Amino acid sequence: MLAGILLLSCQSNTADKSEKKSTSKNLYSFDFLLGDWKRTNEEKGKTTYESWKKHNDSTYIGKSYTMLGKDTVFCEKAILSPINSKWVYQVKTNDDPETTNFELMEYGPESFICENLNNSFPTLIKYERTNDILEAEISNEETSIPFYFTSL
Repeated sequence: MLAGILLLSCQSNTADKSEKKSTSKNLYSFDFLLGDWKRTNEEKGKTTYESWKKHNDSTYIGKSYTMLGKDTVFCEKAILSPINSKWVYQVKTNDDPETTNFELMEYGPESFICENLNNSFPTLIKYERTNDILEAEISNEETSIPFYFTSL
């Protein structure tokens, strides 16, 4: 009888694991990013905005731009989605010929950290939301730049 219980227990665990594998891309929700955000700790004279939209169940599209007066002085696009069953944060500015990819390393219900140790700066990208405040940080071993956003 004990062998039968152990056998059923093993079969149940195996089914649970295969079910988790097949739906792995849906285990993560980054809906906390959604919306329009304005940076509160920007240099004087500049205004930075970030906007996130959900393209489908597993793709989030972000855009960030900085204004100096009426001129756009910086623009960056991001895609957060699974690639080869791993979540990847892809970033591209207008000057970049291709994206720079950061792999998801840590995830929480309202936070995540992505990493690319082959990139000189940043090597880490962090996001965390607390109520209507979205905090982002880009960093490497020597430098860290915080971004604080409020919801628009």
